[in-house]
Amino acid sequence: LEFDPRWIELLVMSDFAGSGQIIQRQQELEAVPEAQRSSREWLDLARTWLDRGRTAQAMVAIDRARALPGAAEAATADRLNLLEAVARARQNDFASARRLLVLSLGSLTGRDEVVAELALAGIELGESRFADAGARMAQLAVRFPDSPDVAWFGPVLPFFSGDQAHALRLVAEGEKRVPDDARFPALAAVFHL
Repeated sequence: LEFDPRWIELLVMSDFAGSGQIIQRQQELEAVPEAQRSSREWLDLARTWLDRGRTAQAMVAIDRARALPGAAEAATADRLNLLEAVARARQNDFASARRLLVLSLGSLTGRDEVVAELALAGIELGESRFADAGARMAQLAVRFPDSPDVAWFGPVLPFFSGDQAHALRLVAEGEKRVPDDARFPALAAVFHL
């Protein structure tokens, strides 16, 4: 099987539980006049647009955020690099995505760190580097055992390595661990296609 880079579109960037909250946050941010938005608001808007599959709009928001005061602060710059990396990976520009992730990974913390590592695993899969992706996923499972994001991405490697039965077992385990996460049923549906 060949890894489909559209999988990275399922990587949720926001900390919100569902699409309704993502849409609500997007509307709140869009209500702020563009000229008055802070770099943090543009960053949050880029996150919501990525979550809604609007990569081009997210790139515009990232560019606007980078142009504002405060964007050069290390934490903000690293989060912007993460968002741009995910956007570039969605455009199959794996080299640029990897460069941005490696540049910022040492400074990212919490969920942003997990998302960056998962994006790197997705890039490795996209480049058919299954062993590297597997090693990264094994490390992430140890480092972040309670992460729903790691649990969600875990079935992707076995699926694209040809072990669909194992992938479906991991999806079922994930659904039990995080029953309110709609990504698991979506993953199961795609795996059954």
